[in-house]
Amino acid sequence: MGAMGAVGAMGAMGAVGAMGAIGARGSVEYPPGLEWLSPDAHAMSNSWVVHGSRTASGRPILANDPHLQIEMPAVWWEVHVVSDTLNVTGVTIPGIPFVIIGHNERVGWGLTNVGTDVQDFFVERLDASRKRYRVGEEWVPLTVRRHEIRVSGRNEPVVFEVSSTRHGPVRNAARWREAFPGDSADYDNLRETVLALKWDVVRTGSSASAFDGLARAKNWQEFVGAVRRFSAPAQNFVYADVDGNIGYAMSGLVPLRSGSDGSMPVPGWPRDAGWRGWVDTDRLPAVLNPPSGQIVSANNDVGGGLPFLVTRDWVAPFRAQRITELLGERRNLDFRAMQDIQADITSGAADWLLDAIELPDSAAELRTWDRRVDHRPVALSFAAFEQALWRQTFADEMREPLYEQFYRYTANERFAGLYPIIADERSSWFDDRSTDVVETRKDIVARALADAVASLHARFGESPSWRWDEAHAVNFSHPLGGGGRLLDWFFSRGPLPIAGDGMTVNKTTIDLRRPYATSEAASYRQILDVGAWDGSIGVNTTGQSGHPRSPHYFDQNVLWRQGQYRALPFTREAVTAATVSQLQLVP
Repeated sequence: MGAMGAVGAMGAMGAVGAMGAIGARGSVEYPPGLEWLSPDAHAMSNSWVVHGSRTASGRPILANDPHLQIEMPAVWWEVHVVSDTLNVTGVTIPGIPFVIIGHNERVGWGLTNVGTDVQDFFVERLDASRKRYRVGEEWVPLTVRRHEIRVSGRNEPVVFEVSSTRHGPVRNAARWREAFPGDSADYDNLRETVLALKWDVVRTGSSASAFDGLARAKNWQEFVGAVRRFSAPAQNFVYADVDGNIGYAMSGLVPLRSGSDGSMPVPGWPRDAGWRGWVDTDRLPAVLNPPSGQIVSANNDVGGGLPFLVTRDWVAPFRAQRITELLGERRNLDFRAMQDIQADITSGAADWLLDAIELPDSAAELRTWDRRVDHRPVALSFAAFEQALWRQTFADEMREPLYEQFYRYTANERFAGLYPIIADERSSWFDDRSTDVVETRKDIVARALADAVASLHARFGESPSWRWDEAHAVNFSHPLGGGGRLLDWFFSRGPLPIAGDGMTVNKTTIDLRRPYATSEAASYRQILDVGAWDGSIGVNTTGQSGHPRSPHYFDQNVLWRQGQYRALPFTREAVTAATVSQLQLVP
C-alpha cells in the first residue's frame, strides 16, 4: 500500500490500526515544574476532523487536544495576530513567534505527535590511545569539543569535553555490554568500545518557516507545502478549509537506514554504516477528503504499508478506536458531540484486559463495571489490579531495576507487554520462575487481585472511602513552588480531583513513578467551526496569565476539568463585542 493508501485506510477506518497522589508534588529525580524532563514524559494528543457531509451545520469541524506534562504556568499562550497580510489565531508557546495550533481566515489545523524513530546507537571501536576510532580499515581522530558552563556563585566555569565520531557524540559502553545480545568477539574488549548517538534532525530542516507557511496557507497545496518543511519533532497534521475540504499530512524527517532498522545498536566501523539520508517528504503519508468523511489521529500506527520504518513506538490504539466508535456513521455531528468525545472517560484498555480474562466471584465489581474511569472506587480497583498484574506477570523474569524501567516505559500507553499476551492463558510469561510449578494466567490474576486489595486497604482504608478522582489528583506545580511552603502556596495550585486515565480519550496519564497521580493531560482543547470561525471554542489548562496575582492565572481550570469551553471570537466584530479591556503599546 502506498503512502496515500495507508492514510486513506486510516481515514476510512478511523486510524485504528511509593508516594501518595494527594499532596505529592515533583519527585525525587525531578523538581516541581520540571517533570517534563523525565524520560517517562510523553507528548501524545488527539485530533480529528469531520467533513461537512457528516455535520449538522454542513461545515467541517476540527478538534484537537495535545497532551503534555502538567505545567504551571500553562504551556500554551493564546494569541491573535492581525496585520495587513496576516490574520491568524490559536495558541503558541511563549517565545515562539508563530501560532502552532489554530486557524487563519481560510484554513484550520491541529496536530499530534508521530514518535518517529530518529535516534540510533552505533558501537565504535577505539584504538589504544582512545583518541581515534575505526572506519573501515582506517583510524580516524575523534572530534573533541570543549564546553564551559558558568555557574552562579562559582569563580570558575564547569568545563567538560564531548568527543564525537562521524555518527555523533560518544559515551562509554562498558556497562552496556551485559545487555548486548550474542557473543561476538567484536564486543569483547569493552575498554575500547563506546556508543555514538546519531541524531541529526535538530540540525536539519526549517521548522520555523513551516509555521509561518501555515499561518499564510490558503488551500491544501499551500498547507502541505508548509507541513513538509517541519522537520522535528514529526507531527500528524489534520486540516480543514472554508471550501469544505478535510485532510491529513505527516511532517518530519525519517531516516533512510543502511543494514539495520534502528531497533538495536549496530557496529559503526563498517565504512557504509549509518544513514543514507532522509525519506523524501513527498513519500510521507497524506490524504485529502477520504470517503469516510473523517480522519482520526491519536498517536496510533499510520505507518502500515509504507516501504520504510517510521517507528515501532506507536501508542496503543484505544483512544483512536474510541474516537472512531463515537463518531460512528452519524450524519448530524455537532459541537456537543465533539465536546462529549473530548470529555469521554471510557477505557478501551480496561475492555481489552477484562474481556480477555475470567474474574472470580470476589471481583464481581470489576466484572460488571461499565469501564468508565470516573470517581467511583471501581476505577481505583482496576488501576491497582492492572499495576499488580503487570508485576506478577513480568517481575520474576527481570531484576527489579530492570522491571521498573520496563514497566514505566512499556505500560505507559503502549500496546506492548501485558496487552499482546493477555488473551493467551498459557503464555510462558505467566509462569512464575521462582516456583516449582507452572502457573497460568488464572493463577497470576488471582495473585494480582489479592495484591491490589491489600495495597488499596493499606493506603486508602475501607473501600467505601475510595475515590479514583482524588487518588488520581492533578497538581499544577510551579518551578518556584519548590522553594518552600509559602512559595508553593503562592505559585502552585492543587491537588484537584480529576477523572480518566492514560488510555481514555480524556487522557490523564497515571504517573507510574508515584501512583496514582496525574502526570500528563490535555494541555489545550480546541474545536473549530471551519468557515464560521466565531463559533469556535477552546479552553486552556490554567489561564492566560503567568502572574499568580492575575485573575487570569487559573480562571480556566474549572472549565478545563469539567469539560467546558470558552468562545474563541475571530472576526473584528466578535472580538470587539467580547473585549473587556485593552492594553496598547505605543512606540
